[in-house]
Amino acid sequence: MSSLYIDRRGVEVRLDGEALAFYEKGARAGTIPLAPLERVFLRGDVILHANLLGKLGEKGIGVVVLSGRKA
Repeated sequence: MSSLYIDRRGVEVRLDGEALAFYEKGARAGTIPLAPLERVFLRGDVILHANLLGKLGEKGIGVVVLSGRKA
C-alpha cells in the first residue's frame, strides 16, 4: 500500500494527466504519478480542485483529511 502525506502549508495540488502536480507560490515544485497511490493524507492548508478529487475517486484512491489541531 502506497500512501502520500501532504502537509506543506500553502501548497496547491493540481491534476496533470495521470499525476499530481504540486505548486508553491504559482511555481511548479514537482509531480507524483497516481498509479502507485492507494491513499492521500492531507493536513493543514492545502489547496485542491474538484477535478482532482473526482480523479482520485475514479482510481479508488482514498483521501483522508486531518484537522491539524493535534500532533
